[in-house]
Amino acid sequence: MIVVLILSALYICLALAVSLTVARFIPSGRLPDLRIPRGLEQSVVGGVIVFACFSLFDLTAQVAGQFDLSYVNAFIQVLYGTMQGKGWLGLLGCGAIWYGADAFMSPRTRHVTMLISSLGFIVFTAVASYAHSASLTFVEAAVRSLHLLAVSVWLGFLFLAGWFTRARSSWRSFLDWFFPLAAGCFIVVAATGAVLANASSNDWLAAKTLDYGQALLIKQLVVMPLLVFALVDGLVLRRKIADMPDLDPRGWFKAESVVALGAFAVTAVLSRQVLPLDVGQTLRYTPPSRWFLPWYDGVVTPDIQLTLAFDPLVVVLAAASVLCLGMIPFGFRKRARISISLCASLLFVVFGYLAFMSAIR
Repeated sequence: MIVVLILSALYICLALAVSLTVARFIPSGRLPDLRIPRGLEQSVVGGVIVFACFSLFDLTAQVAGQFDLSYVNAFIQVLYGTMQGKGWLGLLGCGAIWYGADAFMSPRTRHVTMLISSLGFIVFTAVASYAHSASLTFVEAAVRSLHLLAVSVWLGFLFLAGWFTRARSSWRSFLDWFFPLAAGCFIVVAATGAVLANASSNDWLAAKTLDYGQALLIKQLVVMPLLVFALVDGLVLRRKIADMPDLDPRGWFKAESVVALGAFAVTAVLSRQVLPLDVGQTLRYTPPSRWFLPWYDGVVTPDIQLTLAFDPLVVVLAAASVLCLGMIPFGFRKRARISISLCASLLFVVFGYLAFMSAIR
């Protein structure tokens, strides 16, 4: 649980670090009136390096216990002998370049160097935070990096808009470019996510018997409310702000960022699970998920074959989930009740999960 919380903090720091760096290249008139606390940018860059290191501590404890090594020797073995360790060393190098550019370079050179370093943060975090980075091919590492880049840019600007801006800002100018950016990032996230999910398992449905498949299902469900929030941003919020220039959308962005925190938490859980490249083989040495067993009447064996069947209960639960998804924009209409959108998002995930798991046979 602690590792999951730390990895969630890592993804938040990464999103803020990348978005703050990219914001340097956007004209001030196209950004909301940002109020960034002094030292925040330096702190989140440090957070990326520090929080990424905790996954090494977890791996070091495993290596020390398995091979009967001292903790120091095990840490050295992990640092120089594993992809996670090398990924963290890459993060450390990018951090040194970033801090050096921030302290000593001229503004134009500084911004470009910091941007390149931030892209390095993405690549090396994709490796350092992934429990099975040793099995990554070059293509898979590139896809993971692209996935993480799209998530970080999209949700990073979302955090900035919700938590680090003044009420009176050029919201219309911001949304004019942020909505296309968010739409593009979502398409990249969906496409790369599908590629990674397909590469991680030979049977997407049977993978639900394992913790990895359960976490992946929840992540896919959590992303759907974010899509609805993004659609409201582009199709409703822009028009509202044009009609009501004094409208303060920060509460809406904050609610959207809370859902994003849930996505980061599930991603952290997902990164620590055993990859079911071959579900049958994985089930030979890994017990089935305790989240799956209550839904399945039979015995889980390596050659398990699952199907989906739709009965009245499944239809009712699916209809309830769709209704909750449709309730998310209602919270925007009732501006004092943003909690409606958050509750609707949570209930969509709950009913969607219940509907899917009830359909498994």
